[in-house]
Amino acid sequence: GIQKNMSFDASFWNKYYVIRQKPIEWYDNFEGFQELFDHVLPKEPFDRGLHVGCGSSLWGNQLKKMGLVKTIVNVDYRSVIEINFLSSILTSSTSESAIDYMKANV
Repeated sequence: GIQKNMSFDASFWNKYYVIRQKPIEWYDNFEGFQELFDHVLPKEPFDRGLHVGCGSSLWGNQLKKMGLVKTIVNVDYRSVIEINFLSSILTSSTSESAIDYMKANV
C-alpha cells in the first residue's frame, strides 16, 4: 500500500506511475458519478474546468468528452516529461484539442 508520508513526495509518484501505466481512478470511475452530474450540474457546459492532482485519471478527459466543460486543464506535480507523455496518450484517445496537462509548481 501507499504509506502516508510518501504521498506528498513527487519522486515517489514519478516511480509509482512508471510502474502503474494504466489510468488510476482513486475515488471511482467517471460513470459512477454521471447520474449525480446529470442532476446537479447545469445543462450548459462550463467554459473551463480544472482537475487538480490528476495523476493518470481520465476524469478531466471524461468531463470534456461528455460536454460538461468546453476546456479542461489537468494539473499534477509529476515531471513534465511524464505529463507530456500521458497527455499524448490520453488526448489521442479522445481526439480533443481543448485538454491540457500542466506541471504544478510545488
